[in-house]
Amino acid sequence: MTLSERKPRRNVWLKAHLRDERGWNDVVVGNISERGVMLKGRALPSRGSFVEIQYAGLLIVGQVRWSSGSRCGVRTQDVVCISGISDDLIEVPKQTKPGALPIPHMTNPEAAVQRSRAIARATNATLALLATLAAGALLAESVARSLGTPLEQVSARMKQR
Repeated sequence: MTLSERKPRRNVWLKAHLRDERGWNDVVVGNISERGVMLKGRALPSRGSFVEIQYAGLLIVGQVRWSSGSRCGVRTQDVVCISGISDDLIEVPKQTKPGALPIPHMTNPEAAVQRSRAIARATNATLALLATLAAGALLAESVARSLGTPLEQVSARMKQR
């Protein structure tokens, strides 16, 4: 496949986890296409290594096709459905100056903040409910143990009469 035949890439900035023969490592996905991803990070695997990339419940399996310094390219085993994860993608504009680092931006940062807050509120409410239920169960068990023996003694004496 020549450079002109390459699938279109989407420039992104996604924090992900990479697993190779050495274990898990944090990486950034710099661009993504239907059949590949470009990763940025420290101690990236060498060419030919098989890797797993995990991002937000998505697991991508592939093989490193090239590696150069703090970047490497991975050819994916399966087609990556970019539209399926497009809501999570943070588009990055193409670099205008060589060597300049792109600054990630979101198309709607306020919506992302509101979504995060809603998830945090739901998580807090769920944890509070579970803690209340657990405390209630412990209290009920404690009361049953405390009253169980005296009630058995009263019941036994009433049967004797």
